[in-house]
Amino acid sequence: MTATATTAARTVPLVQWPAHRIAVWAFLVNEGFLFGSILAAGLFLRLGGTVPWPRPGDALALGPVVIATLILIASSATLNESLDALRRGNFVFCRKWLVWSLLAGSLFLAIQAYEWWDVIATARSLSPLAGVPLVSNPWGASTFMQVFFLATGIHGLHVALGLLLMVWLLAVKGPANEKRLESVALYWHFVDFVWIFILSTFYFF
Repeated sequence: MTATATTAARTVPLVQWPAHRIAVWAFLVNEGFLFGSILAAGLFLRLGGTVPWPRPGDALALGPVVIATLILIASSATLNESLDALRRGNFVFCRKWLVWSLLAGSLFLAIQAYEWWDVIATARSLSPLAGVPLVSNPWGASTFMQVFFLATGIHGLHVALGLLLMVWLLAVKGPANEKRLESVALYWHFVDFVWIFILSTFYFF
């Protein structure tokens, strides 16, 4: 009878991480504090204010944002496929999946821009006051719109940066660089992750 030895899967300790991965994670932790501070300030203003924030669905339409969220999650999946294809040596599929991620991310940003336009136009049609919707909000406290535009605006800038990085990866001649693609993928997953908290804070809470 022959015994078969099995080797447990080995995870790479943090001290053995490559420099590019540590640098990306350090950057993402810093950005996490940025978004965490904005959302925490929003919750403080909401719970401590005398004028209530709008109820879910009153100021912001849920339909477009749900579609946008599914598209953003899908873009993370396609970017994972791109990185996986690169590691298998399939450079053609790596670029194809990266293009799909770029298109999905662009569509998410377009929906977000439409939502900004829609909420501003609707607010101004409901209230004749100056400064709508930032200074005066027809659905409730003005702090809701102030924090909403701040959080989604900064997140939108992060999405735009991720799209520019994808364009840069596609523009580079020759086989894709795994370190670069992994770094962009980590950053993009972070952008997706943060969006879930923004979604929960302004649309469902």
